[in-house]
This record gives sequence, C-alpha cells and structure tokens, in this order.
Amino acid sequence: MARNDQTFLGNAAYGAMSRGGVDVINLAEGGFFGWSPDLANYLSDQGYVRKPLELVVIESPKFFTLMPNPEQWQASFRNMIERKPIRVEGFQAGLEVQTDDHAVGGSNEMFQEPVNVTRTRTQPQLTYVERYSRPIQRLHDIWIRYSIMDPEAKYAMLATLGNRAPLDLLADWRSATILAYEPNPTHGGIEKAWLTTNWYPLETGAIEGVRDLTEAASLNRLTIPYAGISAVGNGINVFAQEIMNFTNLTNADPFNKAAFVREIAPDVLAAANAGFKADAERTGASNVAPQA
Repeated sequence: MARNDQTFLGNAAYGAMSRGGVDVINLAEGGFFGWSPDLANYLSDQGYVRKPLELVVIESPKFFTLMPNPEQWQASFRNMIERKPIRVEGFQAGLEVQTDDHAVGGSNEMFQEPVNVTRTRTQPQLTYVERYSRPIQRLHDIWIRYSIMDPEAKYAMLATLGNRAPLDLLADWRSATILAYEPNPTHGGIEKAWLTTNWYPLETGAIEGVRDLTEAASLNRLTIPYAGISAVGNGINVFAQEIMNFTNLTNADPFNKAAFVREIAPDVLAAANAGFKADAERTGASNVAPQA
C-alpha cells in the first residue's frame, strides 16, 4: 500500500513550530471513528508509545573540584546519574489554564475567562537499588553535608577544608545541571526534553537498622528527590538533539557485543582431567573403531 504523502506535516502549521528532529503526524488525515475506519490512511492513526528518558550530566557540582581525587568524584557522579537509576520520574511540562467564571443567565451556565496559565513543575526523582557497601547513599550524604549543610554545625563542611575552602557558597558549588530527553522511536529525534539546573538532593533516603529474624532480608531501594529549576521548549529540544547526536550509535548493536569473558580461567584449566573436554578426549583415545 502506497503511503499517503500527507501523513506527516513537514514544515506546515504546527509541524513547522516543532523542533528536535521529529516530523509530526498530520491530524487532517485518517481517522478510525467517523462513519467507518479509514484504513487507507491507518498510518495517520498510529499511537504514540513513550520511550525511556535518557539523562546526561551537563555540569557537576563544583565542590567536587575541592575534594580528594576530583576525577573520581566526577566519574562516579556521572555514572550514577546516567546509568544507575532503575526509575526516573518527576519530569513535567503540561500546561494548566486557570479561569474565573461569571454567570450566563440563571441556568447555571458559566462564561469561563482565562486568567492564568502555568506549567506543571518538574520535581525530579530517581530510584536506585543501593549497591554493595552503600556507595550511592554515601555519595549523597557527603554531597549534602559538605556543599549544603551539616546537621550539627549548620554550615557546609566545605568550610573545614582550610586553604581549599571556597570564598563563597553560591549554588554552583552544590548543584548540577542535568539534561533529560526522550528520543523518538528511531533514536534520531527528540520528543521531549528538560534542562534542569540547581539540581541537588533533598534527602539521602532512609538510613536505618532493623533486626527481625522472622523476616527475610531485603534490598535497599532508594528513591531520592532532587531540587531543580527546569526549562523546556524548542531551544532545549535543539540542544538535546545536539547532545544526542554526540553519541555515535553506529554498530552499537548489543546482540553483537563481544563476550564479557574471553578465556577459561587458569584455575579451571588446571583441573585438566575433569569436565567435558577431558571426557571427550579420553573417549577418543580409547576408541577401538578404525581411525577416520
């Protein structure tokens, strides 16, 4: 079946007002709920399936530069944000219209006058499964105590670094800038994007100890909310497209990824008289049939 060349808007109407490498479906074509479904133009009614967000660290908290081994802080922070969360949520961009109403006659009908428009606020929240030795919670604990405030002293512990202590405590010392974007189904364009600055944790997650020998032990799942000021719009989508294009996906097929081990361990090889290989070779050596 030939594709209708009007399926996508291209640079017409609301399609021309969208940026981020995504061509927009033309709502003037197709429809399943008229007199009968328009199957000749069924492509115009293909549904939108949301893809997972991808996070990219744009700027890290500046206090990392004052800590021992700053490059390790940078690498750990970037990997934690970009590759460790099991769930990312709280990114919002919906518009809400507030109205003030006045009566239309006495029938209880109302004339609704728009008086304000707001955007639903983004409040990022990342969920992690804590790793062995609690590195995620430890990093957040130091992040809060050193760059925001210690619970006892009521000052950021950056003040204890002697001649390395900063001369101010502006927000860039404690906060990061994070880009979150949703690629389109081809991973070639941007459906939605958020650029969030002043990103810092609002808690470490519960740090607690429990003893109950009648219950099974459990993993520690941390859901950590973060502060942030977010921007959305075509300019953010264009930036997200540039950042996404920075990653080269050529030949990045996980199915073709090299095996994560490349040889038999020496201690296993040392058990030379055990296993499948030894059994097969013993069988071959004792075979009474003529050799091929």
